[in-house]
Amino acid sequence: MERHRREMFVSSVHQRSHRHHSRELIENERIQTIAIMKARVAWIIKQSAV
Repeated sequence: MERHRREMFVSSVHQRSHRHHSRELIENERIQTIAIMKARVAWIIKQSAV
């Protein structure tokens, strides 16, 4: 079940990339997502350190 969900997610990402026809846009999205995640982790660490 879990694998099926992941495959559906991957296919939806592929469809989105085909629509954009722009790797840079997807790469920017990925970098932004990673940056947000890092910022959130840093914030959580800061909160727990207090």
